[in-house]
Amino acid sequence: MARQHIRTDGNAAYDLYRNPAWSNENTAQQLPELPELPEQPAGQRQKEQTVVVRARAEVSVLAVLGCVIVVALLVMVISGYVRLYELTSTHAELTGELNALTSEQTRLEGSYESKLDMEQIEKVAAGELGMHLPTDKQIVYLNMAGEDSAVVYDSDTMDVGSVFHALQNGFRYLVDYIRAYFS
Repeated sequence: MARQHIRTDGNAAYDLYRNPAWSNENTAQQLPELPELPEQPAGQRQKEQTVVVRARAEVSVLAVLGCVIVVALLVMVISGYVRLYELTSTHAELTGELNALTSEQTRLEGSYESKLDMEQIEKVAAGELGMHLPTDKQIVYLNMAGEDSAVVYDSDTMDVGSVFHALQNGFRYLVDYIRAYFS
């Protein structure tokens, strides 16, 4: 069977029954002949129109709010890391200073203990300072036979001024705590 030229014009369904693989010869002969398409000149091509579709950009208020919150949280985390780094370096400096002072204290205590001589101390205390060991005559007895008393403040009513004062002190404490944290 000779291969026939099948005209499709970009649509395979146009000549569906003319394809010998899909139909028998009787069906293909019963179909009317399709008109010939005019040939396009070789130099001219049809201009294809391209349509560019752009999405309209709308910014959601929630998206902007979310971005602002994320940026604020990032700034807080970064400032926390900076504060942690500063405190770590300060801790390292203070630890080094503490070690140096501890070694100096050990050296000074050794020097002090080597210079202590009890006989010399007793001689200076008795001779130059006029000191002597305590005797029984130096003991003084106190008479505390008086009655014990205590005053207890008992109030059933609560003063509005004291409550206001307590709230004010609590607020001051909170403000001082926040200032100390960020400084």
